[in-house]
Amino acid sequence: MEGITLLESKTSRVHFAFVKRLEGAKTSKQADQIIQQTIQEVRSTLQSKEPTTLSESTIASQLLVLLHCFQVYPFDDLTTATSFNLSFALVPTLHLLATAQYARRLQIAYSTLALLIGPFASPNEELQTSSLLVLNTIRQHLGSHTHSSTKRNQSEGESSLQRARQYFALRSIVKGTPSGSDCVPALYGPVSNLITHEDDRIKALAIEALFVLNGYREEEEDQGITRATYERVRDVVTGSVKRNGKQKARSSEKIGSKKDIEGLKRSLVKVSRIALTQGVISMDEFVSTLVSLDDNQSSTGMKTYIAKNLSQQLSKEGSQVTAAACGTVIDWASTGCKDVLGDNPLFLELTRLLGIVRSSSAEDDWKGTIADVWQVLIGHLQSRNANRRILALSVLDALLPFGWQLGDSDVQLSEENMQSLMSLLSDADATIRIRCLRLFCKIDTGIVSAHLDALKKAAEEGSKSQEELSSLSIRICETLKCLCDAKQGDSISTIYSPTMASLLRVQSRSGFLDDRLIERVTQDFQEAYTADAAKGIAAILKEASEAKMELSPTYSLLISTLVCTALEQNVDDAFRSLHREMLRDLTEILPLVGDKNAALQEAMMIACIKLASLSGIDEAQEAMLTLSHIAESSKSTIIKTRVGQLSTCVSSGKLEDLAERMKIASLLSTLDRIEEFFSQSGQSKNDDRAPHESKQRMAPKPLHYDAYASPPESEGATTLSHSQTSVRKANQPYTALPTPSQMRKQVLADQGKYAMMEQTIHQSIAQLTLGEDVDEERHVPSTATEDDAKGDVVQNENTTTAPREGLLF
Repeated sequence: MEGITLLESKTSRVHFAFVKRLEGAKTSKQADQIIQQTIQEVRSTLQSKEPTTLSESTIASQLLVLLHCFQVYPFDDLTTATSFNLSFALVPTLHLLATAQYARRLQIAYSTLALLIGPFASPNEELQTSSLLVLNTIRQHLGSHTHSSTKRNQSEGESSLQRARQYFALRSIVKGTPSGSDCVPALYGPVSNLITHEDDRIKALAIEALFVLNGYREEEEDQGITRATYERVRDVVTGSVKRNGKQKARSSEKIGSKKDIEGLKRSLVKVSRIALTQGVISMDEFVSTLVSLDDNQSSTGMKTYIAKNLSQQLSKEGSQVTAAACGTVIDWASTGCKDVLGDNPLFLELTRLLGIVRSSSAEDDWKGTIADVWQVLIGHLQSRNANRRILALSVLDALLPFGWQLGDSDVQLSEENMQSLMSLLSDADATIRIRCLRLFCKIDTGIVSAHLDALKKAAEEGSKSQEELSSLSIRICETLKCLCDAKQGDSISTIYSPTMASLLRVQSRSGFLDDRLIERVTQDFQEAYTADAAKGIAAILKEASEAKMELSPTYSLLISTLVCTALEQNVDDAFRSLHREMLRDLTEILPLVGDKNAALQEAMMIACIKLASLSGIDEAQEAMLTLSHIAESSKSTIIKTRVGQLSTCVSSGKLEDLAERMKIASLLSTLDRIEEFFSQSGQSKNDDRAPHESKQRMAPKPLHYDAYASPPESEGATTLSHSQTSVRKANQPYTALPTPSQMRKQVLADQGKYAMMEQTIHQSIAQLTLGEDVDEERHVPSTATEDDAKGDVVQNENTTTAPREGLLF
């Protein structure tokens, strides 16, 4: 609410002041303290006087603040939420329910009532003993239905207030406030009377509330009451729908809105689903009731809602679906597919419904049932629009029970259409490719295996650019994922591991490593459900690490990150020997990296410390020799601190203490900063490929002097300098001005930029990897100007969010 005045907020002064205090909190703990203090203030205000002496606006504003407090508390996830005794708010809430003259205050009172005694409220004996007061208040609101004799004498405001009371009381019952078997005798009668209310919204809520109350009955009671209630509700709804259709033809009569009528229909669908679950009605009755709700006045959203509910219930029933129910659904869905007129969600739901009915029915004669659907489907399949192609794949998936992919099916894809379907495997849209792969996995996994072999062969061929190799790697990963999900079992060890290992070898031979591939292996490793699957993925790491790690220090860092992740997953002892080899290799590479790439050396040393903390004391002591020598000459306080902690843990024999404090998974995010630094530092100062640098650091304009003519536009700063020198040699009048060197300004700007980028990398490693809090204000060094700092921040954001194509070595 920053910049919003009290008048614009349209809230009370108390609530506005609380929001402003909450916005002023600097930390989450401070915000929680403000909330706790505010709750005590609300308690003091409501208990200062009797509820009858407090004004309606005062109670409403205090309860609104109380609702806001519990909506956002606690702010700090690490803070244990304090349990508050809210019994002080019950009597003021009931008093507000009885005296509220505005719908908004009624809503606040009922929302507070749900907070106090709702299904998710904390147990409180003092609040539970007041249930009789709550039932009497709600019963009074439900019974405020006026007769026609007194209705004429009411004002419009009184009538609106009565409807608001009935509406919020019914909605409270539907949401479970109050609940229990005690509610049935007290509220069943008033709620039953409201299903004939003239307002369709109240009528719809009364229908749902009636079946909520029926659910509180004892199981021993006869289902005859529920059956009679359902028949009455169905007659009321169907009668209202028919009456509304007749009144619509007569423009002189008042009719209900389309939204309210469809809300009434949705209520009947909900209670029909409940009645079917309870065994009150049969599947035939359920199908006929839902199909009868679709008339000429129904919107496509209502038709989609009916089709979705039919699909859910028919899929649950399975073989128990009768032929009569199948016939009714087929006629309705087939007709709907012909009249769909481009409504894609409805078309998809109707085809799914047809597929479910086909798989649930025992009949064999289905010829001509989906002929019209097939014609529409072919048009979507050949479309250039991506959404229509996705729709076509979803429809083909839904129609698999009709056997369209088999030779003896009455509806088949032609050769041209099959080629169109196969071409989607190489579509530029990843969503289309994945959906097509999943569809072929359901038809025949051999097609997907052949596609995978073709991709592997293309990747192993020489003369591939880095862009092409990266694209092939991503598609191989997608195909592997779909194939492994379809085959399950030992697919990880037989398909996934060899393919990914060979792909890593291909990339390492080409001097290119796509870090998205490494991240996908890490993700699949963490999502592996069985120990065998984890071992299969761990084999990839072992084979990848056996490649020459001297190919790139960054490659070594990525592999070591994966090894640490594998160690945290408790892989078998045979794989645990890999981290010792990795630790030795990293300690050998570290001295060669330091002077050239200080930031990468720092990240690699953190990985070494992590590996050492997860290994034994002997391996940690060997690594300490190299790490201590590098830490002595290092300027990084992070390195010195962590090496000192490692030395302390090694001497005390408690390496697990250091392992808990270091989070190796965040190293992958740290690589973004490292790569950004190297890519920027490797560019030339006058590189045209970096337009953002030219925007941040505009070239200074040459100085113009009144005594001399301006140089031509084609001349640069150097030409101007020579022309001024020649003029000065001619002993002409000249006033020397202090003009700084262009090169010196460029060097100073570069130093400030690179210093800030290095500091950002150090702070990122400290904050993400080492768990240290760093003040964000320190990101801007003193050597950089304010404009340069702002430009660098924008540059960092753009670089981080951009897609990364890979790492060049």
